[in-house]
This record gives sequence, structure tokens and C-alpha cells, in this order.
Amino acid sequence: MSDRLTLKRRSLQSAHVRRARAARELGRLVRTLSRSVLFDQALYEEQRGRRFRSAASAAYDWVVTGSRLGLAAGPLLIAPVPARDRAPGVAAAAWWSSTVRATGFPRTTAHPLADPGWYAAQHPGSGDWRGGPLAHYTERGRFEGLRLGPLDPGGRDLVELGREALRGRGPAAAEDAASLGSEVAALVSVAGIGEALPLLGALLDDASGIARTGVVVDHDLHGEDLLAVASLTAVDDRVVVVRGRDVPAAIDGCTALVVVTAPLHIDPSGLAALLSDVRAGADVVTPVLLESDDTVRDAGTAADGERRLAGRPWSDARRAGTVAVHGVSGLLVVLGPRALAAWVPSADVRDSAVSAAAAVVADGGSATVDGSVAAGAVAGTAEAARPRPAYADSARGSNA
Repeated sequence: MSDRLTLKRRSLQSAHVRRARAARELGRLVRTLSRSVLFDQALYEEQRGRRFRSAASAAYDWVVTGSRLGLAAGPLLIAPVPARDRAPGVAAAAWWSSTVRATGFPRTTAHPLADPGWYAAQHPGSGDWRGGPLAHYTERGRFEGLRLGPLDPGGRDLVELGREALRGRGPAAAEDAASLGSEVAALVSVAGIGEALPLLGALLDDASGIARTGVVVDHDLHGEDLLAVASLTAVDDRVVVVRGRDVPAAIDGCTALVVVTAPLHIDPSGLAALLSDVRAGADVVTPVLLESDDTVRDAGTAADGERRLAGRPWSDARRAGTVAVHGVSGLLVVLGPRALAAWVPSADVRDSAVSAAAAVVADGGSATVDGSVAAGAVAGTAEAARPRPAYADSARGSNA
């Protein structure tokens, strides 16, 4: 008996059986996707540049090819696990059955403004809707003006917003060089466009003292990136998209600039405190940055090259107060007029901003690290990187 069970287990673990099982899972996913209200065959065909005989064949092409190209299957439908990261040689069937289906796709999405769990909690019964909360919003919620997530400001139909963006008629398609104006501004330059959204809550908060925020985009936009950029500009009219090549023109005239180069928790009142140091005459100001366990990750660099207070408890940084340093943090830095005048942004905006700040300090400029406000905290986990509830529940969007 035990021998027969062992043989059965081995047969189930064979490569042939695993491939057959993955193929069946892929077939089920394609059928589910092609019948879903979330899948937009016409929109996908426009992105792909070809026609398909049926919704099923279009859905299959997206799963196997389009998703790896970063194309969107619908205005809200972005796979929670980026298919473009699938390692070469890994079959599509195995990838989708083992990795993406485990996330609950297509009832889940990586759309920057959509949070199906939040939506289901706000609107009881939507979770039981055929296709889940995303389908409920598509078929009913958007016509009632409901918000799809805590960062959705309301007042916009995200389905139509996504269609406009993917067809090149939305805010992401604008080619005019954006300007951050002549006041205090912020520039967000992070690896992925979606990573900028959790930062906007603090940067747009009235307590921060920042008038306008620019998000740097240094590559051609298509598919899912277009949806992400459209989401950024939908959050608030004070958010603009800045092409990497247009950064010099965008920052021309700013009196001070907050440059953020990593997904951080940021305290709006802390940002205001850092800006007050600039108004008091400092050329460069950086905050104490904390790890998720409240120990110091970065408090600038001392004159001897040693990172100040690294690994020490937050209480030590509070006791240190505002201190002068030789170098600067590479995660968040506030540039005053002198540093802004010395900055000539290169193709890598993030590195060139920090390099300019460090050069100004080395040239006799003034730099401070404000350990009294802890203006930033490094997000140690995906959960820690979620948007700040205070902004999500603010008057910028109602729960309706």
C-alpha cells in the first residue's frame, strides 16, 4: 500500500503532470478573464496593434505576451505580480498558475488608486458581486460616484480615466514641459511610478508648506505606466509629471526644493520644519531617516565620513537635535537657493541632486540634519509603505 502511495506521489510531482496542471490553470484563467467585465478587448487590441478573433484569443495573448510588454488588459486590470519580471525560460502557464493566480487575480489589481479590500469594506455586498469589488465598481460603483480606494480622490470615473490614458488622450499624453512654479516645490524621483503615490499624501498636505509636486518620468510611457501616471495627476491638480529631460526647466524659479528618492513615510510637519531651516539660511537640509524598528538608518555624514548615529535608537537622534554635517542623505534632501543654483540635473536625477547638494556643502555651504523632527522613516515592509490614513480620509475625497 505504501509503495503504491509513493508511486502516486512521484507521478503527481513529475514534470509532465506539473505542466499539464499549469496548462489547465492557464486555460481557466483565460476563460475567466475573457468573460470578465474588467477585460477590455478593444482597448487591448489598440495597445497591441492587432485584432483578435475572439475575447478568449485576446485574453490568451495578453497572458502570454502582452503582460510581459507591460500592456494593460483593461482600465483597472493590472496583474499584482509584474509579468515583465518573469525570468526568461519560465513558461507562461507555470508563471500564471503558480504566482499570479495565488494573489486572487483577476479579482485583485495593482492599479495605483484601486484597493479592492478597502472598497469591499466601505460598501458591504460588493465583495460578493460576481467578479468581486472591481467588477462592482465597473458595473455600478463608478456611476454612483464611489471611490475605489483610499487614494482615489473621487469625482473621476477611473474606468474612463484609464481608457483615455491608454488611448493617449489623457494627462499622461501631454508633451508640454511642466513647471513647479516659483514657490517651494517637491520633486519625486523613485524607481517605479507607482511608488510615488504613497508619498503624495504628505507632500500635498497643507502642513508641509509645499506648493506643487513633480514626479519624474525618465522613460517612454505605455500600458500600465500610462495608467499609473494618469492616477498621479488625478489625485490632485498640484501634481505634475516631469520628463527627465525637462527637470531644469521645471525647477527654474523654485525658492526651495524637496527631492525624494525613495519610498518613505514622510511627516508633513517634519517637512515644514526642514524648510524652516532653509529659510533660516541653510543651503542643504536632510532629516533623520528611520528604519521600521525606529533605529536610525541615515542622519547625514560627519566630517570624517562616518554615518552619524547609524543603528542608534531614535531617542539618541532626538537628543542630538539639529546638527551640522559634512555630507547629506541620499533619500530625502531639501535644497535651498544656493544648492538649486548649483544643480545641473543629469540623466539620473536622483544621483545628480544628491551630488549637487554634497558639492555645495564641500564648497563651504551650510548643511544641517534635523534630528528633532524625524521627517522620514524608511518603509521596511510592503505593509509599512501603505498610504497614510490621515490623507486618505481627508476632505480631498469623501467616502461617497
